[in-house]
Amino acid sequence: MSTVASLDALLDLTPQQRNLLLMRPLFQLELTKNKYSDASSEGRGLFDGVDTHYMSLAALTHMMEGTAVAVGYTQEEVVQYLGGIVTRMKPAATAAQCRRIAEIVVDALDNASNNYQEHSYEFFHAPSGEIRAVKFRLTTHEPDLEDVYRYRPTSEGYLVLMGMLDLKVEDHQILVERMLQLLIERGRFDQAYEFARRARMLSIEHRQQNP
Repeated sequence: MSTVASLDALLDLTPQQRNLLLMRPLFQLELTKNKYSDASSEGRGLFDGVDTHYMSLAALTHMMEGTAVAVGYTQEEVVQYLGGIVTRMKPAATAAQCRRIAEIVVDALDNASNNYQEHSYEFFHAPSGEIRAVKFRLTTHEPDLEDVYRYRPTSEGYLVLMGMLDLKVEDHQILVERMLQLLIERGRFDQAYEFARRARMLSIEHRQQNP
């Protein structure tokens, strides 16, 4: 019997691979953070003592909250929020260092090092036996009605956050319903509509990936 499995015998792990690849920008930042040195700290790394995984997830969560209770946060608001987290992780850091760390985290999510293009990674697609590419964005930075640029997570950004919560489908539905109730109670009907639309998109995407 041949020891080489046929393509028909290979499992189709495309949904799992795709979800795993959504985390690659976070992993890459953690793996490359040591390249950021700090001249004012006697050669020590700028990110010494900083958990970039936490910072990245906190950034996405803050952006998500911004779309739920307002129209999204500006870049300055996101950077200030993350800078405040750095002061808790690294109390000895200066204000300039905290800001720089926050900006690097946001840039990693935005793929700034690649001219803000989509994140793109290759993976093995078992059904076809081919190497394919998946492209996605974790954030959007778009103008509101007053032409003020604000951050929002993309559907992939939401998927990263919801996946990390490890919620059952029914628990996720309760979370969505509670958020919608809160927005309606506050009279934020436009935001409630937008949140419901995005939640529906995520639900459809979940069903497509998990038939």
